[in-house]
Amino acid sequence: MIYLLGGAPRAGKTTAAHRFVDRTGVSCSSIDFLKMGLVRGMPDYGIDLYDDPATAVKLWPILRGMIHTYAEEEESILIEGYYLLPAYAAELHRDLADRIRSCFIGFCEMDTMRKVRELREHAPGDWSSGDDEDAVEMAEHLKSVSREIRADCTRLGLRYFDNVESHDRTLDEVVAYLAGSE
Repeated sequence: MIYLLGGAPRAGKTTAAHRFVDRTGVSCSSIDFLKMGLVRGMPDYGIDLYDDPATAVKLWPILRGMIHTYAEEEESILIEGYYLLPAYAAELHRDLADRIRSCFIGFCEMDTMRKVRELREHAPGDWSSGDDEDAVEMAEHLKSVSREIRADCTRLGLRYFDNVESHDRTLDEVVAYLAGSE
């Protein structure tokens, strides 16, 4: 079985992925590692660390090939990352039918200042440690990304979780959904 977990940056994907691995024993691969491998190992490939839409497009043929290979070899894996767009997951659902399960996480409805506080608490040293104005701007941007992902999931019939009220409960729901025990 192929498990896909996408969503907005800082929405809880990696934490949910670790919980899923602990619960199921299924291996996990983060798309961030693929991206950084290409940045460091193949700089001519042109991955821009700060151009997320272009990065998603460049990574997609590689990811699609990897995922199809996992399916052909009947290997179970969870692939997680921001660069997995809902449209790509929908394409894989068409191609792989019952051999795939996917969902997405975001935080469309979260209060901006609450998200800034969470980012500062859980992402020390990251971009969130700048001044308040920059942190608010980034949180608003990530909420906008979440809204885009939610709209795409709704349009494509994919499952979306809004990680607003109870972070732990939402991530447990994501894990249960992916594991098929929801």
